[in-house]
Amino acid sequence: MLFNKEPTVIIGGIAEIIRAINPMLLVFGVIQWTDAQTGAVILVVGVCVGFAEQLFARSQTVPAAVADKQIEIAKASDTNRPTEQIIAQAAKETK
Repeated sequence: MLFNKEPTVIIGGIAEIIRAINPMLLVFGVIQWTDAQTGAVILVVGVCVGFAEQLFARSQTVPAAVADKQIEIAKASDTNRPTEQIIAQAAKETK
């Protein structure tokens, strides 16, 4: 599944769709807002979606110190050692 390989791309695409909804509703006359109201809503939606994107992206990343420790442990390990054990040991040693 693409989401498992590129989650931030999918989330970014969804965010752009959400950002485009208000202008489309205005163009097609579904909503009747003043320019100030439209700007305020687009700003708030953009900030909220951007914040959610950043939270998700951050939750999917590994700090450099942990990644470095994982590499260090992996290089010193038996080639048959499971990846999960390396990750667990690195997490334990970087706390």
